[in-house]
Amino acid sequence: MTNRDDEKIIKLLENLPQHKDKRPQQEIYEKLTLQFKGKSQRKSKRFIPYVAALSIFLLLLGLPFVVNHNITEQTTMETDATDERAIFGIEEESSHTSDDNMESTETFEREGLMEISLISGGVLTDVPSDREVIHFATYNATGEYVIPLTFLVPEEADMESYYAQLDEILNAFDLLPDHYILEGAEFSIDLDTKQVVLTMQNELLEDSNSNELLPQLLGEMFLPYGIEEVTFENDASETTQTIDLSTYAKQRESYFLYGGNYIIVPLDNDSTVEEALHALKQSYSDSQIKPVMDADIEFTVKEAGETVIVEFVQESIQEADVTIQMVEAILLTAKSFGYTEVQFDQLPFNQLEGYNFNSPLPVPTAVNIIADIK
Repeated sequence: MTNRDDEKIIKLLENLPQHKDKRPQQEIYEKLTLQFKGKSQRKSKRFIPYVAALSIFLLLLGLPFVVNHNITEQTTMETDATDERAIFGIEEESSHTSDDNMESTETFEREGLMEISLISGGVLTDVPSDREVIHFATYNATGEYVIPLTFLVPEEADMESYYAQLDEILNAFDLLPDHYILEGAEFSIDLDTKQVVLTMQNELLEDSNSNELLPQLLGEMFLPYGIEEVTFENDASETTQTIDLSTYAKQRESYFLYGGNYIIVPLDNDSTVEEALHALKQSYSDSQIKPVMDADIEFTVKEAGETVIVEFVQESIQEADVTIQMVEAILLTAKSFGYTEVQFDQLPFNQLEGYNFNSPLPVPTAVNIIADIK
């Protein structure tokens, strides 16, 4: 191995995102190992990317040690790095919402058996021809607002096998909230007949707040497939009920930021799209929910068929005010009102990364792209 190779390996490792978990590495390793071992025994016949997810966590846990190690121990460090490269094929990819604007991803491969590309949020406009979209959903810490999640999987993948491992997958990507109301759920999904049967034993569903949250979660998960009805069998209360998602399909929404993801804030059903877009400047009592637009920005909203025209007052908006998050939140909010595209007028520039404002932008197909599971 040459000095140039050594420097290249160290530089690659230094550029990887640092893991901020303050727990001892051994504690996290034992917890993940026990969790995945137990879950795989319980549902051994169903697919889940256990090995890849665990490998990702273990790699990220070791990064701070590798980056900050004393220079006198670089020889040992480089040997470890060589071993890691033998286990994980690490490369950088680039994709975007419409195939050219998504932030760079990091691809990890475990001995050629499974490859997962971690994607840092954003929206998806076009689904690649060899991929399919799996829609999951979670919620914020207070259980008030839903966070839609999207995973890309191979074309013609067994959707039911992913939903069968819903809570394990969310947990592997640190997206599982405390007391998740769908934890342990079993899904029977028939896309041809547009039918879903949800079976579980969860006393949390008897809570009144869950009665409002459950339809929203299921709506984000199944409405994109055209499924408007879910049969829910609650083994805890020995009851069966039908959950009508068509009402939630008409829900008007605004999109804000929660951590690195977009979170949905429901609006009154008589809200206009202009009111919903102006709401994007609003602050909430939950300090983790961030507005996506500066409060001083002024604009008018017009409707032309399936297009929303947002015309900004030039004196009120500067180049620094226009962010990807603002653009995407406007697109997502317009989509919840049934519009298919948005025209942005009077912005300080005509291009922002992959977005060209000279013509209307199509609304996204999906939001919060978490990972591409090969």
